[in-house]
Amino acid sequence: MKIILGEKEVQLDGISIDQYETIKNFEGDMTNSQFISILTGLEDKEIRQATVQEIGFVSKMLNSYYQKQTDKNPLKQIVEYKGEILGLEQPSTMSWGCWSDLEILTSQKPLNLKLI
Repeated sequence: MKIILGEKEVQLDGISIDQYETIKNFEGDMTNSQFISILTGLEDKEIRQATVQEIGFVSKMLNSYYQKQTDKNPLKQIVEYKGEILGLEQPSTMSWGCWSDLEILTSQKPLNLKLI
């Protein structure tokens, strides 16, 4: 998806774990420009060059996109990320050691999705 905000153009290819955790763990009320910055990587000063209407529109559109990405996307077992093939194991095929590690990692608070 392509985002155009003022004179800036950004291509979004999905929500990263870092972005998801940043939004999920954000303390206080998040402003539209903070939300846009997290998802697009644009700096606050770049975002503030756009009009209030543009910022509001893009923020609403990104919120809808974020909800769809986090609520409705099926978990893919094999993905390519930065030229590397990454995959997930089915629980039924995990070794006892992998299962034990997963159990320990998911019991730790706060959850570290990258480590899991």
